[in-house]
Amino acid sequence: MSKVGLPDVVKTKEYLETLDLVCETHLNFSGKVVDDTSPNSHFHCVDKWFLEQYRRSVTAVSKGDQENKILTEAYKKTGDKEFVKMLVAENGRVDPSRQSDAIAKSGSRELSWGICQIHCPSHEDLCGSRTYPTNPDFWNWEWQVNECYKLWKGGTTFYAYNRLGWDKKYAESVNGMLKFTN
Repeated sequence: MSKVGLPDVVKTKEYLETLDLVCETHLNFSGKVVDDTSPNSHFHCVDKWFLEQYRRSVTAVSKGDQENKILTEAYKKTGDKEFVKMLVAENGRVDPSRQSDAIAKSGSRELSWGICQIHCPSHEDLCGSRTYPTNPDFWNWEWQVNECYKLWKGGTTFYAYNRLGWDKKYAESVNGMLKFTN
């Protein structure tokens, strides 16, 4: 405690910053920034995680507002730039209703759908059937982002994302489409 019965401002601020808070000294009543030891000193603290989530965004060059909204929300939710790159690599258009253009060995289009191209024969529990997404939740892009992230963190292989590692031109194309802030 200080001589006036108030906590030591500097020590209090230092302690709060050890709790992963960002603390800033603010203006006093005269409009001047005061020293932390001034009797008129005060500060506000914000959780670092909250601050990062609030500032985090991603813009996909030459994509529309909906695509940028999906990618920004995916980035805010996960903080994982590689996950966002995977979404762009897998889908191209960031279209939650898109079916894969890849041709399967049978000669028909691959049965993969959505933002991260969930393969229905492999993930019938998510799609609702082995051939077409019949699960009503599937068509909600927020649901897809959540499920795609679970698959991503669970070790599911995403072949278009893996291509970023061996196809330099493809990697440059995908990386060139994305502009991350924070």
